[in-house]
Amino acid sequence: MSLPGALLSLAAGAGSSLAAALQKREALRVDAPVTTILGRLARRPLWLAAMALDASSWGVLAAAMALAPIAVVLPLQGAGNALLVPIGVRLLGERYRGGETAAILLVLAGAALVTAAGSGIAAAHAALPPAALWAVAGAAALGAFLTSRLRSGIACGATAGVLYAATAIFTKEVGSRFAEEGPRAVGTLAAMPSAWVFVLLGVVALAFIHTGFRRENAATVAAVMTAIATALPVLAGFVLYKELFPRGGAGALLALGLLLSLGGMVALARKEAAPTCSA
Repeated sequence: MSLPGALLSLAAGAGSSLAAALQKREALRVDAPVTTILGRLARRPLWLAAMALDASSWGVLAAAMALAPIAVVLPLQGAGNALLVPIGVRLLGERYRGGETAAILLVLAGAALVTAAGSGIAAAHAALPPAALWAVAGAAALGAFLTSRLRSGIACGATAGVLYAATAIFTKEVGSRFAEEGPRAVGTLAAMPSAWVFVLLGVVALAFIHTGFRRENAATVAAVMTAIATALPVLAGFVLYKELFPRGGAGALLALGLLLSLGGMVALARKEAAPTCSA
C-alpha cells in the first residue's frame, strides 16, 4: 500500500467532512425540495465556499486513487466521518443518542478493518472500457431511483451513497487516466460522453445529501452514504479493475470490515421513519 495514498485519503476525508458540516449549516437555512434546493443554496457565499472545499477534496481523492487501491482509499476517506460528530455538536448543535453513536462507530470500525486488510493490495491503473462505465452509470441511476422511494429520511443518504458509489468509480478512472497519460488525460476525459453523465449523477447526489442534512444529523446521513459509497466501489475494484482480493486471514478481515460498515448503515436506517427524501 502507498503511504502517500493513505495520507491523501485521510486528507480528502477530513476536507469533505468539514465541507459537509458547512453545507448542512447552510441547508438548514433554506426551505426547498430536492428539485430546487441546489439553486437556492447557490446564492449563499458560505455554501459556495464549502463546495470549493468539497471539490478540492475530490481532487485529493483522485490523486489518492492513483497511488493506492480502492479498498484502502475509500474506507480511509470514510473514516473522516468521525470528525462530523464533534463538528456537528459544536457547529450545528446536534445531539446523538447512544444507539446512533454506536452505529456510526460500527461504520468507522468496519472502515478501519478494511484498511488493515487491504494494505497489501496493489493499485490498478488500467482504464475501463466505455461500455463498463455506461453500465455503472445506468446501474447507479436505477439504484438511486429505487432507494429514493423508501419511506425514510435516511433514504436521502442511501440515494446519495448509490450515486456517489458510481462517481467514486469515475474518480478512480480519473486517477488512472492521469497516472497513465499525465496532463493529456484532461482532453481524454473531456471527450468521453460518459464523463458528463457522471458529473450529472454527482449533482443529483449533492441535492439528495443536502435534503438529508435538513432532516437528520450530519454524521448519521454521512455514515449511511459512506457505507454504500465505500462497499460498492471496493467490490467494483475487485470485479472491474481486477484488484486482487487478499487471501487467508486478510480476506476474512476485509469481508468482516465491509459487513460491519453495512451493519452500521442498516442500524441507522432502522431509525424512526421520516418524510421521504423525494418530497
